[in-house]
Amino acid sequence: MAIERTPATPVEGLIEQEPEAISIAIENPDSVSIETEDGGMLIDFDPQEDRPESEFGDNLAEVIDENDLERIGSELIAAFQNDKDSRRDWEETYTKGLDQLGLKIEERTQPWNGACGVFHPMLSEAVIKFQSQAISEIFLLVVQLRLKL
Repeated sequence: MAIERTPATPVEGLIEQEPEAISIAIENPDSVSIETEDGGMLIDFDPQEDRPESEFGDNLAEVIDENDLERIGSELIAAFQNDKDSRRDWEETYTKGLDQLGLKIEERTQPWNGACGVFHPMLSEAVIKFQSQAISEIFLLVVQLRLKL
């Protein structure tokens, strides 16, 4: 079966209109200049603004306005405090875990003052692995016992 194509017929009452041309007027011709090698256009919306020239690697704190620096600094301090507050519970849990494992930073006096208090992590790793395997075995045993009852 072949499909025949017929030209579309205009619907009565609809008039096809040409799109309107867009006109652009430059209010400040001094702010536009064609200076690029490839024929591009440079547009400066505020040619009267005095901006200090800065090079790559310059200290931006010397270039940015004081009010903007204070606003940026306040935002950074607030973001830092929010991050620190959001992880407070994690830090407390981590600290308690280290205390329970016996890993503490303390001044050593034995065998002499200032002796190194480094602990080998192998013992801590073995304890943690044993605990994680033991808890899963205990849970499995409890489930099996409950199913038999």
